Amino acid sequence: IQFKLKGFAVKEVPIFLNKKTKSGILDYVRYGIDVLKLSINFQMHQRFLLYERKFDVSSGTEKYALKVGYPSSHQSALDEVTGNGRVLDIGCGTGRVQELLARHNQRGRLEVVCVDFSGGMLRCLQNKLEKMNDSCLFSFGSNCHSIDEEKLHLSLFRAPAEHLVFLSERYPDGFDLAIMGFGFLSYVKYSDILPASPNKPAENGIFPLVKGGGKLILSVYN
Repeated sequence: IQFKLKGFAVKEVPIFLNKKTKSGILDYVRYGIDVLKLSINFQMHQRFLLYERKFDVSSGTEKYALKVGYPSSHQSALDEVTGNGRVLDIGCGTGRVQELLARHNQRGRLEVVCVDFSGGMLRCLQNKLEKMNDSCLFSFGSNCHSIDEEKLHLSLFRAPAEHLVFLSERYPDGFDLAIMGFGFLSYVKYSDILPASPNKPAENGIFPLVKGGGKLILSVYN
């Protein structure tokens, strides 16, 4: 429904159904009822009989907006940002968080390390930052070094989230804050990023990169 509201084309494709998967008739009935309820709620929303924020989607193809100004993982991350700190954004995408930080960086020298596996998204972030050179400095593939205390410092790296051990070598002091937003964990294997228990840390996971007393903020769909 949200894709249709945004004007996107939705194409249905067949999926493989494992015959070993046991789904009873009640599961299909529950699913059908959920779809029906959602459709009814959407129609009521359209007629101003009720309001559901998830249906409050503007038309067009503008990019997804940050959830700021109210309790959310995005707002929590921004609230935790302090001057002279170092932030790691894993799965940074096109840089929605970085763009906001660059515009509102009035808290001293802040260093942000951005990691994503998608070269296309990082290029999009690079294009944004090139237009904001009055408020930020950045480097691609290397540490951003500058004595300018008034600008946001960003370092962009293309790498899979499962293999971030190279950051320990580049930033031996660690990070004050690590962010994994926008449902990032839905796209990776949890055990490669987060430990199964405190006594069994993931070899290339996130925790060795965070300073003692540092914080990790993540969001998970559903």
